[in-house]
Amino acid sequence: MKKLNLNVTTIGIANAVMLLLVSLFKEVRLFRPLHSVFQILLLVGILVGGLVIGYNFFDQKEKTLFDKLSYGLVITLVISSVLSPQWRSESIKDSAVTGICVLAIFPLINGLYVHKKHRFSLNVIRLIMICVTIISFASIVLFFISPLIQFDLLGETIKIGMSTNRLFGLYHSLSLPIAASSLILGFSFRFNPLYVNSTDQRFLFISNLIVNFVFVALSFSYGVIIALIVSVAYVSFFGVLKLKKKVLVAILVAVFAASAFGGALYVTRVGIFAVRNVSDTGGTIEDPDEPQVPDDIWKEQHYGILTGRDTIWLYGLTHLKERPLIGFGAAAFYGDLVLGTQELQSLHNVYVQSLVSGGIIHSVFSFWVIGLIVIRSLRYSIKSQQGQHYMYNLALIGLLVFSVIGGFVETNLLYVNRFPQYIFWICLSLLTFNVSKPRYDEVQ
Repeated sequence: MKKLNLNVTTIGIANAVMLLLVSLFKEVRLFRPLHSVFQILLLVGILVGGLVIGYNFFDQKEKTLFDKLSYGLVITLVISSVLSPQWRSESIKDSAVTGICVLAIFPLINGLYVHKKHRFSLNVIRLIMICVTIISFASIVLFFISPLIQFDLLGETIKIGMSTNRLFGLYHSLSLPIAASSLILGFSFRFNPLYVNSTDQRFLFISNLIVNFVFVALSFSYGVIIALIVSVAYVSFFGVLKLKKKVLVAILVAVFAASAFGGALYVTRVGIFAVRNVSDTGGTIEDPDEPQVPDDIWKEQHYGILTGRDTIWLYGLTHLKERPLIGFGAAAFYGDLVLGTQELQSLHNVYVQSLVSGGIIHSVFSFWVIGLIVIRSLRYSIKSQQGQHYMYNLALIGLLVFSVIGGFVETNLLYVNRFPQYIFWICLSLLTFNVSKPRYDEVQ
């Protein structure tokens, strides 16, 4: 069993590398011919991983209901990956992340959470997998019957066409800092009294919570699996290298510094380009009536040190000046805070969105809480003994930091498009649980 688990984790890490190469070669024009090759290799890796896990399932003499649901989930998600209608473009990466997550969940269940003291966590994972299995089967059914479903609404014909990635993409409007403080609701009410000083502010705060909890309810199961699985792969990677504590801490500190530097560059770019005539961008945001610049030229104009999406920042901060303290509420100006081209439509800037939605008070408070949780988690990890809890906690911190970087630079190099949001607030919730009740006893 241990050997097979190692193989599954290895396949998951290999798929993660393929995902990185697929995203990298897509962004570098010189290597775009190799992009399709790595896409195919990535799809093959997902299928091979599914076959390995399937072999393990059929090799077992006794199968519990949990085993059947777990492996049913694997088969379902592998099928979903193959049937994804746009697998040659963006959704291949959605499917790839799904496959990576599934291929590493079994070492987690068989290792960290089978101890008697973690029965509750195991039951939670069971419930999560049941929910994801149901959602996955439902998405496949919708994929086949969606052309048959349509209805009239306000004089327009609405067609329902939900593939797997669309069904799981309902969290697009989820804002990072708002979700973070929603997860720690008690802290929000206790330490953020400015939000409930007036009727208007109270309404905005409650509306933010309601919207976020709706999206959390729709996407919680999928996000938990992503965070837990990738963290196991992360732990396995550092476990193979056998790095010392000081080296791990140094890596995390370096990653934090890089994320802070990325944020500083963004702010600098906003200041540099604030005096630029926005009409020079081709009228993609400020003046839609102006002639549109061809996509290739437009992208060349808007790629800079990191992403060059200074127009989005300028547009968002212009609106923020009207209500800087409390913002405009959840998902405000969402349709305007995206790039104007079809190909780059999904590269939504979550940081601009969070500022415009929650305002300075909410954003500063949220990031303060996030920093506090990370610092306390790192402190407890250093004090604890070397072991699975220690590595697991460091993995969560590392994923949290990487997701912050993914959000800052808005790149596809590590996590794709909207997945940094997912991994971010799931890791944050797990770290919050560890900090509130730290227990670092070894799992037998």
